[in-house]
Amino acid sequence: MRRTLAIACAAALVLTACGTKGGGSDGGTEGAGGVTTDVGVTDADITLGVMTDQTGPFKALSTGITHGNQLWVEDANADGGICGRDLKLEIVDHGYKADTPKTLYPQIEPKVLGLVQLVGSPVTAR
Repeated sequence: MRRTLAIACAAALVLTACGTKGGGSDGGTEGAGGVTTDVGVTDADITLGVMTDQTGPFKALSTGITHGNQLWVEDANADGGICGRDLKLEIVDHGYKADTPKTLYPQIEPKVLGLVQLVGSPVTAR
């Protein structure tokens, strides 16, 4: 159930990148096919973020979830991507340390449309 919900949320997020209406004056420009390009969305790619634990106590769980995300991206790209754009993942490791995302998020945020994975309750509480 949770996996289905997570996939549905990720798909909804990605599909919003296919919209042809801008959300305001945030600097987006019209790209190929009339689709607005902006942070994380170019004429060629849609980049999504993954903030996960690759080295801490939840490494085994997080690695499995990340591999699932990568399989989803590969499948979507094999089917032509989303709106003719390939999906890409920007993956960062917070090591399940609650303070690390404070420095990682500002690094990843300008590169991604949104996050499809965020592991750890101390991390999400920040």
